[in-house]
Amino acid sequence: MGPLRERLRRVRRAADEARNWDVISDRFSHGEGIRLALLEQLKARRREAQGPIVAVHQEFESDACTAKMERLVREVESSRNGQGKRRFGQQAARYLEPVVAKFFQMAASELGTDESLHALRIRAKKVRYTMEIVAVAFDSTFREKLYPQMTVLQDLLGTVNDHATALTLFGDWLSKSQVVAERAFLEGLVLAEERATADLRTAFLATWTPNAVSRLKRQFAFYC
Repeated sequence: MGPLRERLRRVRRAADEARNWDVISDRFSHGEGIRLALLEQLKARRREAQGPIVAVHQEFESDACTAKMERLVREVESSRNGQGKRRFGQQAARYLEPVVAKFFQMAASELGTDESLHALRIRAKKVRYTMEIVAVAFDSTFREKLYPQMTVLQDLLGTVNDHATALTLFGDWLSKSQVVAERAFLEGLVLAEERATADLRTAFLATWTPNAVSRLKRQFAFYC
């Protein structure tokens, strides 16, 4: 399982930059003049970021990789027995507990920077994905009330991170640009992203109060 997990991690990392350019390109889907010119450059950068994804995909298409995945599936199937469902129900809380603990440990730290909010988003994402795996072992409240809360939280943190990432990318682009009109447009984008990032951070921290954290923690305690 270790090698497969590492391969999946490589896929995620390879897709990260391309995904960032995809998010930014959506904002320039319409326009003309300098806006259209920037969109063409965004598309070019997106094509460059595609290289690592293609390379990883080719690895996964190889016969050796396919054979390993099929062997893993067979091993899982061979270990199944009539007690599988009962044992999973017993283990579900053990899978969930350490992921939730790390999330709330991060939630208790100082969250005044983009980096700390990004770290919290990663922890929230891991909690959400773990919840998807173990949801069948818990009641409807877990799936219909607690899971949606984590989804909203992760989405909000994702929006903050998208603007912070755009700010970094536009800032780097501005530092390398020599075209006057392009620089002026990028300066406006940087300013807009600075304001959006700050406003979203403030809005999140206004709702992510100690009481809100304690409330969510009590809900998870019932299942952990």
